[in-house]
Amino acid sequence: MSDILDITEDSPHFCKEEWIGKGLVYPKDPLKVDLGLAHYCKSQLKIPLHIHQSYFPREILTVEAFLNYKLPKLTISLVAVKTMCCFHACKPNDNGSQLGQHSIPSKVWIQEMYMQINQAVLDGMQSVEDPQYLGSYLPLWSIGFWKEILDLVEVQDIWWRAVVWLEEESHQASEDSAQLMNTTHSYTKSLWWNEPTRISGAGIYTTTRTFAMFLLKNAMMATNHINMMFAHLADCAEGDEATDDFLTIENLRFI
Repeated sequence: MSDILDITEDSPHFCKEEWIGKGLVYPKDPLKVDLGLAHYCKSQLKIPLHIHQSYFPREILTVEAFLNYKLPKLTISLVAVKTMCCFHACKPNDNGSQLGQHSIPSKVWIQEMYMQINQAVLDGMQSVEDPQYLGSYLPLWSIGFWKEILDLVEVQDIWWRAVVWLEEESHQASEDSAQLMNTTHSYTKSLWWNEPTRISGAGIYTTTRTFAMFLLKNAMMATNHINMMFAHLADCAEGDEATDDFLTIENLRFI
């Protein structure tokens, strides 16, 4: 959740009466945000454990199983309701237990709500209304739920396109290449879709979902991809007596 401070220290003392509903403006500069306020705002987006267990796929599912995992559908129609009108000061009248069985709001709407959640919390808002279901006031963590589901839908689409690309290339490849492509296809489907990886060159938070981008047609490589490729080349060079003594391969940190 990039727009909310990720504080690792113990939550500092926070007095709601001193902050909430006092007409204050949430700072745009993260460095100027009170730590207690940052923790409090972040806590409002925390999805309850039982909701997470009910609707979110485990990270150790294979790519094939992940592609078959049923996620809530994304609403395609545009929502005319202004996002700030969807925050309400009243307490929720819906516990959100059925969220996973409904379609989620549009991507643009979710992103705008996510950007405004901190100010809404500071203003004393306690619930959010999905414009598709008027009159149903949901807990604020519903925004966090929609945001994570949206991310999953997009990741699922990337893996789907990667597998389709492999299948198409397998049909068009030469006999020697086809065998390699089929092996890659088989291995990819058995790979965990979001398993943490510690291969050479991978970042601290790199997972196997990063590998899907290697298999997309005309996809742009990210920093992680380049660093992993250069690390692999460096390992090969170090393992070869002919190149180990005079060849050094660096990654992007050299720049």
